[in-house]
Amino acid sequence: MDRRKAIKNLGLSMGFVVATPTVLSILQSCQNEKYPAWTPQFFSEGEGRTVQQLVDIILPVTDTPGGIEVNVPQFVDTFAFEVFEPEQQVLMKKGLEVFTAKALSASEKEDASKLKAEDIEAVLAGSLKVSKEEQEAIYEKLGEYIQAMEAGEDASIDDDTLTFVFLDNIRSLAIFGYKTNEIVGKEVLAYDPVPGRQEGCVDLNETTQGKAWSL
Repeated sequence: MDRRKAIKNLGLSMGFVVATPTVLSILQSCQNEKYPAWTPQFFSEGEGRTVQQLVDIILPVTDTPGGIEVNVPQFVDTFAFEVFEPEQQVLMKKGLEVFTAKALSASEKEDASKLKAEDIEAVLAGSLKVSKEEQEAIYEKLGEYIQAMEAGEDASIDDDTLTFVFLDNIRSLAIFGYKTNEIVGKEVLAYDPVPGRQEGCVDLNETTQGKAWSL
C-alpha cells in the first residue's frame, strides 16, 4: 500500500467515512441520562465513558440535541467495531490509551474514571491546535509508520501523533454520526423528503433560515 492510500485509509476525515445501514441503525433512539450506560463492542466500559466525555465536549447540548442524546458514542463504537480494518482498530486503541495517559498526567490523577470534562477538554483542545502544515506533517509521519509496519520493519510513532490522529478520527466520526442521525436530520437540519423544483442559486438564510439540508 502506498503512503497516500495508507493515510487516506487510516486518517479518517469526513470525506472518507462511509455509512452502512447496519451502522446507522444504532442512531434511531434517544436517551436522557448524562452518560447513558451501554455495553461497548469495541471499547472497554472505561474507554467508552471517555469516548462519551469527548463526544459531549465536541457536540454539547445547546438549543439543539447534543451528541450524547442521539447516541453518537454508540455510533463511534459500532463503526470502529464493524467498519475499521484491524490496523485502524489498533491505532484507535493506542491513541485512546495515550490520550487518557496525557489527561491523567495533566490532571494529576491516577484513575481514568476520576477524569472530569475539564480534564478531557484541556488535552483535547491542546492536541488539536495544529496548523494545516502541521497536520499534513502528522499524516505524513503516520504514512511512514504504516509503510514500515507493512514491510515487517521495526517502527514506532510518537505520542503526539497518535493523540492527534485519535482525536481527529473521533471528531470526524462524531460529526458524521450526528449529521446522519434521524432526529438531527428532521429536527435540526432543513428537512424536505419530497423536494420541489431545483433552484441553483438561492440565499440559504431565506430558504432554510440558515440550516444545511439533511438530504
